[in-house]
Amino acid sequence: MFEHNNKISKRKIFFFTLLFLIGSTCTVFLTSLAFSAIFYANDLNLSIILQGPIFKYANIILIGMILYQAEEEFSKLRQNSAYLPACLSARVIAKNTQDFKQQRFLNILEELSIAFGLKIPKAYLLKDETINAFVCGYDKDQSVICITKGALEKLNRDELQGVIAHEFSNILNANVKANIIISSLIYGMVYPAVLGRELLRAGQVIFGGILFISGAIGLFIGLLTKSALSKQKKYLSDANAKHFIRYNLGLANALKKIKKHGDKIDFKKWQLYDHFYLTNESTSAPFNTHPSIEKRIKILET
Repeated sequence: MFEHNNKISKRKIFFFTLLFLIGSTCTVFLTSLAFSAIFYANDLNLSIILQGPIFKYANIILIGMILYQAEEEFSKLRQNSAYLPACLSARVIAKNTQDFKQQRFLNILEELSIAFGLKIPKAYLLKDETINAFVCGYDKDQSVICITKGALEKLNRDELQGVIAHEFSNILNANVKANIIISSLIYGMVYPAVLGRELLRAGQVIFGGILFISGAIGLFIGLLTKSALSKQKKYLSDANAKHFIRYNLGLANALKKIKKHGDKIDFKKWQLYDHFYLTNESTSAPFNTHPSIEKRIKILET
């Protein structure tokens, strides 16, 4: 059953990735077509427009703009594993900490790193009373894990172990790498809207409007794809967590406490990075990046 569910999730992940690429390509194509149509307004012949230099250069410029912005975001997240914890003002948990709950957390990290065959990630503490956690790091050996103060205080050892096992599964399945790529692509796809807004403010209604609409469509496609991909990855990591630890109800019980106490981390870029977190009940459909907590608990308890 475990292997069967893994195969289903991986097929769905491939399918949604393919849809994202098709949707992004169509957005660039239609935007370039709209730009070209302005210059050929007196002779709207599709074959002439597609073969003309304006269509070609519009594609090159638009793709270059998106990739440049995506690469900037990607570089930040790839080169600095602690970028997201730093944005949240999280602090490193010292290995020689005298705090009992923090030391318990470090002990579980060490135990599970052996079980998963992974290097112990650097630990960060976020002073937030909600229960949540996430991992960052493009390379497995440079991973960091961040956990909220609320998680350390409200979860018992078994529940904390379930949460950490889920996050280790994200590292093992390369979900973190995928999350970084998704965030970077969305950042790039939305940039035409940012530029379009500035052109609209400057009075360039036509060009600004086209770019703004293009960026809005790109953002819509990106968020929908991120939502679909993230849900499958959460199911996969839940299943792996249940598979790797002895007490497989730990994560389910942790999710029950999250449902009771809340999970939202206050962060201005929450929607760009919300798929990194263990849970996210704050984003509404159709852009919610996590399956419902109730559904996850039901699957974990079967």
